[in-house]
Amino acid sequence: MKRALAVCCFITIMAIGAIAQSKGANYAGAWELDKAKSQLPEMMQAIEGMTWTVTQTDQELTRTQQIAGAMAGPGGGSGGRGGGRGMGNQPLTAKLDGTENVVETPRGKTSITAKWMDGGKMLEIKSIANISMQGNEFTMTTTEHWELAEDGKVLKVHQVRETPRGEMTASFVFNKK
Repeated sequence: MKRALAVCCFITIMAIGAIAQSKGANYAGAWELDKAKSQLPEMMQAIEGMTWTVTQTDQELTRTQQIAGAMAGPGGGSGGRGGGRGMGNQPLTAKLDGTENVVETPRGKTSITAKWMDGGKMLEIKSIANISMQGNEFTMTTTEHWELAEDGKVLKVHQVRETPRGEMTASFVFNKK
């Protein structure tokens, strides 16, 4: 009886450990863009720098970004510290259990979902923004794949953005501050 109880306890502990590990990587921290190693979209070529601040709990991940320098293109604005008027400066919050997070802004509604991939080593964040701007309505879909490298000191993000103007891809490499 004691042996069976010990085996059950061992199995339970192992299962709890496996569940804890399946939650995925921890991206929390301050991340500084390495412009030389990144492949930025054309509208971001003129930025001086970008910092992401990521907070993460078991339930959700929130990313805020600060952009230094000018941003060209639609919604980019005319620069200065913190970037332009672009919607990219809005905080992004994804629920890590895969459920949808809906954010309403003056320009429209954005649906954000996240899912763990590759056994929790990679996080996919997908946002679908239904935007109304200057009398025009359009949808923009952004899919990001986040992955840690170099013992968690480097964050690599591959981004695909589908817009009415076509598909744009970018690769961001951040170093932990």
